[in-house]
Amino acid sequence: MAEITTTQAFSDGDTVTATKLNNITGNAAIQTEAITNRSAETTVDQANDLLLMYDASATALKKVTLSNVIKAGTASNFPVTGNATIGGTLGVTGASTLTGNTSVGGTLAVTGAITASSTVNGTTIPTSKTLVTTDDTQTLTGKTVNLASNTLSGTLAQFNTACSDADFASLAGSETLTNKTLTSPAINTGTISGGTINNAVIGGTTAAAGSFTTLSATSPITTQAGTAAAPAIVPTGDTNTGIFFPAADTIAFSEGGTESMRIDSSGNVILTGNKSLISRGAGGVSSNSAIGDGALQANTTGYNNTANGVAALYSNTTGYNNTANGGYALYSNTTGRQNTANGVAALYSNTTGYQNTANGVSALYSNTTGYYNTANGVAALYSNTTGYSNTATGFQAGYGATGTNANTTGSNNTFIGNEAVGSSATASNVITLGNSAIATLRCQVTTITALSDRRDKKDIVPLGNGLGLINALNPVSFVWNMRDGKKVGIPEIGFIAQELEEAQKQSGLTVPNLVYADNPERLEASPSTLIPILVKAVQELSEKVSQLEAKLKE
Repeated sequence: MAEITTTQAFSDGDTVTATKLNNITGNAAIQTEAITNRSAETTVDQANDLLLMYDASATALKKVTLSNVIKAGTASNFPVTGNATIGGTLGVTGASTLTGNTSVGGTLAVTGAITASSTVNGTTIPTSKTLVTTDDTQTLTGKTVNLASNTLSGTLAQFNTACSDADFASLAGSETLTNKTLTSPAINTGTISGGTINNAVIGGTTAAAGSFTTLSATSPITTQAGTAAAPAIVPTGDTNTGIFFPAADTIAFSEGGTESMRIDSSGNVILTGNKSLISRGAGGVSSNSAIGDGALQANTTGYNNTANGVAALYSNTTGYNNTANGGYALYSNTTGRQNTANGVAALYSNTTGYQNTANGVSALYSNTTGYYNTANGVAALYSNTTGYSNTATGFQAGYGATGTNANTTGSNNTFIGNEAVGSSATASNVITLGNSAIATLRCQVTTITALSDRRDKKDIVPLGNGLGLINALNPVSFVWNMRDGKKVGIPEIGFIAQELEEAQKQSGLTVPNLVYADNPERLEASPSTLIPILVKAVQELSEKVSQLEAKLKE
């Protein structure tokens, strides 16, 4: 087709004249009658008229749809304000504004930019977009490059240079990211080895595959909190065993989906499986040690305390040098000091009592302020409250079988043996050997040595009427039938306590501790105290014998 080199405007209703046609013919041979598909028409109708151009090098007419303006060639501008169809090559050296639909059947060669709201080769270009040509340099703003059917050519170095904002990385192969920014990346497979990741979140809602051979971070690494069933940090192949974070300032460990240990916000180490807790107790005193839920729970400044067991030394505040081994041992102790309790609830009620030792479940259980007491055995000295300097060794020693006559306020007593108990709850300075079932007292010697130094005695006077008391005594034989059932059917000889009291009244001579009536329901006797009386009686008889012998010699 011959090149059209001039511009001619046509408007609807214009008269087609030879002058107008001659202005656009150039090298083209155009028949006047060929301007329209209706031979009788002599005016322009944009919607229906055709311009038939004869190509001098061909034998056929070329059809071009008329618009208001058609310009071709290499002029600096190519405006189209209507619709244009160009069947051949269109070359434009300047900028072109297309406000209609322009269809180019051949090559569209543009050395400038095309601003259009039209269709080029079937593609609509919005007015806000710019068509970029291969020989032009353009700035892409808000543009999408579809690589599905296109190829970007050039070297990686050229590509990195072109991407001067350093935000691009290639999507395949091995790349070195230098000064690159990854915004919210999802790394789900593969292995990252070496390098530094600062303030990066890796992975999504599911655990990422792959691993780090070495992970070094200069800032905190953030992970999900996790649960015992699905810990935040797990080993390979075991998704329910690891580390999770159940609360603020708390770290926990799970095994097989069950929590096994945690370190809470107070620094306590809790072994969840057996409800054990290891800490320094309340107050955080470094010399204290607490193992067990509630151990040393109320401690403030007390020091050198050891509490092992649930609620051991629970109420202790300022008490010191105490040792409690067993649940609720020394539970009520507040300021008491230098106490030792071994056994569940041993010294449970002790508050301010000091220097007590209790070994056995519930030993010295009721002690509150008593001191210097030692109890060895289950429930030994169980009922002691304020009594002091007592010693009990044996099962329920100082308490008895049923608590009858159990020591409460008595002091300086010694109870040795199973259920050994004093004569009353308040008796003091008493030694009890065994319970009421004891039938034999065995020892390598038959006497008990006691202090008898003159220097420790005063108001020393001779006994009188020893023979009168001896004559008032009623030695008997009998069979034991104890009311508590401990000693039944055992024959023995001795005295009756009530008769010993009567004999003293008859003779007018009182023997200290001959009858022990501290407990009126259980009178006790000490026959050995009669030895001095027996000696006196023998002396009196000896004197009478001597007098009789003297009379016989007269």
